[in-house]
Amino acid sequence: VASYAQVRGGVLGRQATLEQGSTLEEGSVLGDEVVVGAGALIQPRLKIYPGRSVEAGAIVTQSVVRERKARRNLFGSRGVSGRVNVGLTPVAAVRLGMAYGTTLKRGSVVVTGRDASRAARTMKRAVIAGLNSAGVTCHDLELVPLPLTRFTVASEQAAGGVSVRTSPGDPETVEIRLFDTDGADLGEAAQRKIERVFFREDYRRPSPLRLGELEFPPRALQQYATGLVGLLDVEAIRHAGLKIVVDYAYGPYSAIGPAVLGRLGCDVLALNAFTDEQRPALTSDELDALLAELADHVKNSGSHLGALIEPGGDVLHVVDDRGRLVSQERTLLAFIKHEARAGARRFALPVSTSIAAESLAKEDGAIVQWTPTSVPALMARAGRGEVGFAGNSEGTLIWPAFMAAPDGLMTLCKVLELAARNGSVSDVIDALPEVHIEVRDVPTPWSSKGAVMRYVATAAPPGQLTLLDGVKVVEAPGRWALVIPYSDEPLCRIWAEGRTDEEAREIVDRYARLVEEAVAAP
Repeated sequence: VASYAQVRGGVLGRQATLEQGSTLEEGSVLGDEVVVGAGALIQPRLKIYPGRSVEAGAIVTQSVVRERKARRNLFGSRGVSGRVNVGLTPVAAVRLGMAYGTTLKRGSVVVTGRDASRAARTMKRAVIAGLNSAGVTCHDLELVPLPLTRFTVASEQAAGGVSVRTSPGDPETVEIRLFDTDGADLGEAAQRKIERVFFREDYRRPSPLRLGELEFPPRALQQYATGLVGLLDVEAIRHAGLKIVVDYAYGPYSAIGPAVLGRLGCDVLALNAFTDEQRPALTSDELDALLAELADHVKNSGSHLGALIEPGGDVLHVVDDRGRLVSQERTLLAFIKHEARAGARRFALPVSTSIAAESLAKEDGAIVQWTPTSVPALMARAGRGEVGFAGNSEGTLIWPAFMAAPDGLMTLCKVLELAARNGSVSDVIDALPEVHIEVRDVPTPWSSKGAVMRYVATAAPPGQLTLLDGVKVVEAPGRWALVIPYSDEPLCRIWAEGRTDEEAREIVDRYARLVEEAVAAP
């Protein structure tokens, strides 16, 4: 037990550690070899199982059983997430709804939606109960894609929104995403405000007559479809007479996509066009299998293109007319070229994007505004009126004229527009410059991340230094490296671009060694 640490009727197991200024309240138990960071607070009657750790400054309000670490912050890079009934319980979801509602004005409207899983349905109902108890009315869209929830928030001018869905790649983890009035993810200031209310349990408790209500908007799908089609070159798409294959991947866009594509006059072969509560998200193996099947259908049917919309609704995968899967990097470059020719004069791109993107934009007189690599930061920049297009090389593509957030169906319609104006997707892709980027993750202890960034900044070779997000060193035209510590995991991610694949690998190897040297330093 370190100096200024307090134990008030708690129990410490063998080799358990309370660091400076931490507090263990009455009735709480620390298992063997538990480490509680400096300034952390363990609230009464909780259990921290053996081998777990508590982050410095964290306020622990529920037992830590299966989770390896209790975090200081409620929000992560993908909203509030946790393993169902372990790291994230319905009780916690109710409290989150109460905290969110407390930060809004009494009588405000919040739009809610979910995916097809039972876990998401359960957690969404719990969040709605919390919001109602804080005097907030909920407009529930029920089973809808995440982008449609965002769109409805903005179109209704609601105070905010909530979408609950299964985490991609982990069916046992649920994500609760909270949105601001524009449908974008909440900013850090709003997140910290909710966290203060959540941990202090300082909720608004209105009288029974002032509780919120639950309503079901009747025309949300029609408004969404009308808004989307209104931003497209409908005549060009109809005139092209496109034949396409669309895999809805068991997602809720299967109930919306046919109506939108029908307005565009496309001949559509639909795959997996139904929702399946057993597959609310796809594993990497399932995604690969569906993409291989999609490519076969495109080649066998002689279609102009194929597309797969991930179940969450915000990411699209494209297969060209030759049956080749188009990488997200090349899809991004194709849209930069397409939107620049269509008149967009300002693009928002993360600092991890290839320098080829800036070159393509400049060819048509457009400029690039660099942003941090996080999706919320990209959406925040896209929400500024002067940005015509935003995106990254991981499938997040944003058309701010529609909404400042990614939407897989809007991306599909833009692919149709691109094909209609250019003849074929394969011709557009083949005309793009080659990109040589390597990405690598290096394990980095939480406590070493600050030292790693300082070491990389001072030990890197001479070059232009950018500190917008992590440390980026531009050594020469077409040669750069970017090192960023991840907030949710004990690792640093390194991007490196070179003029060839071999050069990119050499650069990423060199910076990986710098990170390892910094971690190993005493």
